[in-house]
Amino acid sequence: MAEVTKEPGCEQFEVFQSVVNPDKLATLERWTDQGALDAHAKLQSTRPPLRPELRAGNTEREDYERIEGRSINRQESRVVEV
Repeated sequence: MAEVTKEPGCEQFEVFQSVVNPDKLATLERWTDQGALDAHAKLQSTRPPLRPELRAGNTEREDYERIEGRSINRQESRVVEV
């Protein structure tokens, strides 16, 4: 996680744990622009994958854009059940 927060364009990277189901985690990432998110995805593909026991269950990804009238900010939200 600390590696991601040092990447250019990373404004936010947080991991949350469900209070209802402690085996469910969600990450919230915010990037300055699409280019920064694309660079992160490319770098992420070179990193070792998570251990299989950390990838149990469904993984969902949903992208969001801020609607404040300023430049596009991409956020990625991913829920992983462990």
